[in-house]
Amino acid sequence: MAIYTVKQGQLVKAADTLEQFTGRDLIDDYDQLLRSNGFVVAEEQAHAYMRYVRLTGARPSPVLHGIKYVFDVAIDNDSVEYILVTDDLGAYLDVVRMLEPLVNRGIRLEQELERETLFSQ
Repeated sequence: MAIYTVKQGQLVKAADTLEQFTGRDLIDDYDQLLRSNGFVVAEEQAHAYMRYVRLTGARPSPVLHGIKYVFDVAIDNDSVEYILVTDDLGAYLDVVRMLEPLVNRGIRLEQELERETLFSQ
């Protein structure tokens, strides 16, 4: 796992873990951590990422303060990386652009799985 932020259109590794990034001992269920801090799943791209967005009006939280979007990026079956994005449209669009190859890979994987399912019947 690693935590990244966006600086000048590039990913910058900010920490190895969410605990290290926040300076707090956190639960291992990061999905629950995000939900309890006002984030909801806004989009899921199979085999690529889940995008969380902090709800407007969510109570301020010292955990992930200033973060508007969290991209939970699936590198492989065992590894997840987080990209934390502030309320900055340019940074958000940079991340979406960077993740496009993973989305395309996910689409190809889904198509291959569908073909394998059809041929195995």
